[in-house]
Amino acid sequence: MDDKLGAWVRSLRADGRSRDFASSEQTRRDFAEWLGPSALDWAAATAREVAAATLAARPGFAAAVGEQPTVLKGIEGGVLCVLASVHSGVVQDPAATPEVPETAREFVELGVPLTEVWATVRQAHRRLVDRLTTACRDLVPVSEQAAELQHMFRLAFECVDDLVEGLGAAYAVESDRWQATAGAVREELVNAVLADTVKDFDTVSQQLRYELRHRHHVGIVVWHEDTARLQNTALRWLEAGGAQQTLLIPRGQSLLYAWGNRRSPFPVMPTDFGGDVRVAAGAPSYDVPGFRGSHNEACDAHRVVRAMPGLTDTVVPFAAVSLLAALSEDGSRLRRFVSDELGELAADDANTRELRRTLRVYLETRNAKATAAQLVVARNTVTYRLQRAEQLRGRGPDERLLELWVALVLAEAMGSA
Repeated sequence: MDDKLGAWVRSLRADGRSRDFASSEQTRRDFAEWLGPSALDWAAATAREVAAATLAARPGFAAAVGEQPTVLKGIEGGVLCVLASVHSGVVQDPAATPEVPETAREFVELGVPLTEVWATVRQAHRRLVDRLTTACRDLVPVSEQAAELQHMFRLAFECVDDLVEGLGAAYAVESDRWQATAGAVREELVNAVLADTVKDFDTVSQQLRYELRHRHHVGIVVWHEDTARLQNTALRWLEAGGAQQTLLIPRGQSLLYAWGNRRSPFPVMPTDFGGDVRVAAGAPSYDVPGFRGSHNEACDAHRVVRAMPGLTDTVVPFAAVSLLAALSEDGSRLRRFVSDELGELAADDANTRELRRTLRVYLETRNAKATAAQLVVARNTVTYRLQRAEQLRGRGPDERLLELWVALVLAEAMGSA
């Protein structure tokens, strides 16, 4: 055997074990110059054993990667790198092989956290060192084993440190790329839902990982100069409100659209969330129309708040600014405001128009007798009309008084709500 430290690596043999390779042909050719064909076979066989044992010991990680060859590919690349480092006496850069960025990309796409990747690499490394220790004792004379083992331990640990660092850097690059690509796809899908051009909502829900149909939705707009705080604030607000699924769509550096859904109606939504990150919220609503409607309300509330510096609340529900939104928007929004405020009292027939007129005069006079005199009807008629208007609206005349009066004026001016 060669007197050079690490020369024994070329004497490794697979001994009939599976030698199917996961790494690329180019990678195998590169490492064959250091290792030779038999050690290359040993690397492939050992990588399979280490991968199987590591996945068996980490069932959660195994479930995340499924049947993908990702782990085997990464471990085989690591084994080859360690063997070449031990043989050459110089740590080989694992990032120089295509397996590192490829493995990082697949982990990102599978949604495996980097901490889980690192923990798996460390565990696989320990198993590899155990096998190399056994092989060294089998192949190296006893008098030389201490020096060879020390040499192997140093290079193996330096190599895995470089591998962890290189894998982390590649993971960060791939994560940024994936987020940019996935974010663009999600934004395109959401825009299609909002534009009502989607035909297959089940497929879109799977792609978004957010159920659109048969769920109660709440839409919010979050804004702040500190981009890093947007997503955290949105998630905390939605989860505090009882959301079971969330969907976040960044809009530039300082604005975020977000939704939350749940199977049952939302309880009372948070109104005081602390901090200086602003939240505009639509009213919770049901199914795909609710997804759109709550989002549109949140956007309207955001528009009003940005246009009116006097509105300083951290959380602004649409209901709190619906009048301002209606008065500053187009006709379709005005009609929606009137419809929301008046309910069935917004109907465009002669009897309902008479009820609205009676209610409006009463709000302006706050006196049934004066109302009757102005309309030239009996007082009992006024009382009946007010009761009937309350039934159709679903709430009393003193509830949202200002909004009610404006809706009555607008209904009369538009002629039809």
